[in-house]
Amino acid sequence: MNMDEHDFILTEAEIASAQRELGLEPSELGLNQRADPSPAAVLDAVQPDERRRFDWTLETLLTPAKRVLFNYSVGNESLTRSVVAWDHSDAGEVVTLALSGAMLRIGTRTAEELTLLSANVLGVESGVKETPLSLGMSPAGLLTWLALVEQLQALELSAMLRHHTPMRIFNRSDLEARLAGAIEEDFRWPLMFFTKVLPGDLPAAFTAADVDRGIDELAALELVEASGNGVWEMTPQGDWLVDEMLASVSKVGCGTAAYLFDGTIGYRTLMFVRTPRHLILHLIEGDECVIATVSAGGLERFLVDVFDSPETEERPIRSAQSFCEQCGNAIHPDDLFCANCGNPLTGGAS
Repeated sequence: MNMDEHDFILTEAEIASAQRELGLEPSELGLNQRADPSPAAVLDAVQPDERRRFDWTLETLLTPAKRVLFNYSVGNESLTRSVVAWDHSDAGEVVTLALSGAMLRIGTRTAEELTLLSANVLGVESGVKETPLSLGMSPAGLLTWLALVEQLQALELSAMLRHHTPMRIFNRSDLEARLAGAIEEDFRWPLMFFTKVLPGDLPAAFTAADVDRGIDELAALELVEASGNGVWEMTPQGDWLVDEMLASVSKVGCGTAAYLFDGTIGYRTLMFVRTPRHLILHLIEGDECVIATVSAGGLERFLVDVFDSPETEERPIRSAQSFCEQCGNAIHPDDLFCANCGNPLTGGAS
């Protein structure tokens, strides 16, 4: 084990060995190292003045009150993956575990640092155009949409190599193949990126009926339309949204898992896609999903919620219905008006 500034640098085997030495058992949300414990005593290598902090970071990773899988990428050249864990107190700091080459880096950060990092990756300081878009759907609809974006992205890349104009058409088998390939490790494709922060392997459980349901939802939202013989094509609104997605410059994915007030675990998965003009949110929480454009203020509210301390005794994870039906801005359940566009919220969010 080594240290880099205030971060601990370990192998998987060393983490497993330290876990054994401390007598810690991971919880449902905890880090589960598969490596066999190293025979060497890891705790002896920790400096005495760092021992208490090291024990706390490892215990937090193994038995957190809240955990976020936090991935982000800029362009097609870089990907950063990390696990963020909160302890069962309000310590003011969170523990992060990130891959650093062949090693794992354990450190501590504040929620404010993570919020600022996300905002910088998404480039909100350069301005976000506010084009209202808010589409509610099921997980089948959202994942089918991302599979469709990947299919059209592949067609566009192929057409570029042949100096052709790509045709934006697809059929069910195209999308089934994309969903089956979502297990691949390639962060440049939006579905593959998104599934890495989803709980479990949802796309692998998709059936032909799920894809049909997803296509029907996209048609009802006027993103696609049938052109005959099982072939579908894009509508003008669908073309606009695909153009935005294919021009993405950065992505942030957050898969949140936390203990709810009744002791169960609640899950919520978000992906923000920054395009040259917009910031597009993809959200799954239970059976409620949304694709929406969000403002810089809306992004800040979502990020504050993602990186906030767990409040297991007071409220569950906030519902997916926490956005303005007019502009997609994130709102709180007790808001009367949208802070972004002034839309009255009587009757609740959309």
